[in-house]
Amino acid sequence: FEYYKLADQNNDNNSYCNLAECYGLGKGTSINFDEAIKWYEKCINNGTPIGKRKSQVRIGYILSFEKNEMDRGMQYLKSAGEDGSAAAYYYLGEIYNHGIGKIPVDYKSALSYFKQSINTDDVLPFVVTLIGDFYYEGKGTIQDKKKAKEMYQAAAKRGDKEALKKLKELTF
Repeated sequence: FEYYKLADQNNDNNSYCNLAECYGLGKGTSINFDEAIKWYEKCINNGTPIGKRKSQVRIGYILSFEKNEMDRGMQYLKSAGEDGSAAAYYYLGEIYNHGIGKIPVDYKSALSYFKQSINTDDVLPFVVTLIGDFYYEGKGTIQDKKKAKEMYQAAAKRGDKEALKKLKELTF
């Protein structure tokens, strides 16, 4: 943590991002979301497209899930999603799936964001399984066990153990 603070004096973008992580996760210091956001903003303004996207996701997560500032948080997440972040779309889906903050539960919107998440370059296998759950249970869509099985098979091919378990246990 102290090393990163010193490196900041050299305008090192990697140090900005590392400081943001330290403050956001409490590594070497106390958790301080406002400080984390400040350093993530520096990453966005001075970094690579990948660093920008990751920082947008982290700010969006902090604002939405930790500070209950849904409007600002969702703007960051949507921007990161448009830049190709699977995690951003996953978090947006979770906001609607669980009704976080002032956002009501909306399974159709949740499913839509989860589907957008798997249409990126960095597919999260557990999200493919989650989409399978939505089809299996008919959440946000018409129940479609065939489609659920296809999703579980796709997730299992990507190494998701939960998908393998569901393929063995569920009736299709």
